[in-house]
Amino acid sequence: MENKFDKNKYDQQYKKENYARIYIALKKDKVNKFKELCKEKGITQASIIEKAIDDFINENNIYNY
Repeated sequence: MENKFDKNKYDQQYKKENYARIYIALKKDKVNKFKELCKEKGITQASIIEKAIDDFINENNIYNY
């Protein structure tokens, strides 16, 4: 039997090897407002958080990547 390429399995393995998660707990009203604003502006939540992290790293010269 021929092995078929499994894109889902590949994607899961790639994410496991190259990505990490950050978990935070915030008040529900803040989270709901954040989600609402992101939806209104057509911006992903992840892109806002990633930009904030990038800005923090760059402002503090932690490292260049």
